[in-house]
Amino acid sequence: MDAALPYTQYGFFLRWLMKHIASVAGAPVDTTRDHDLTDWDEVARFADGIAADLAERAAPAAPPSSGDSAAARSGVSRPPRMLSSVDLPLPDGPSITMSSPAPTSRSMPRSACTSTSPIS
Repeated sequence: MDAALPYTQYGFFLRWLMKHIASVAGAPVDTTRDHDLTDWDEVARFADGIAADLAERAAPAAPPSSGDSAAARSGVSRPPRMLSSVDLPLPDGPSITMSSPAPTSRSMPRSACTSTSPIS
């Protein structure tokens, strides 16, 4: 279980509610202190699994070919490419201010006339 019960940070109602839920779930109900319920061994196993997966992905798939390239002769290959992405913050406002050279107006007539002409 990866969780915490910070009872001392809760208001009266939330502390009472969380204590009730914790008692049903078999979690600590001492509301005079906070409880860290993180299973740190599980977190370490998870991190080790991620590290092993990354190491496996970074390992070369096949030994360099015996071609005539300098890398093949020296036994050295390029490091694997690592793709990364960066989330940049959104700007506070528009980055380019656009203004019209002159005010634009659209007008429509208040009434419209239609007429029909006889078909010849």
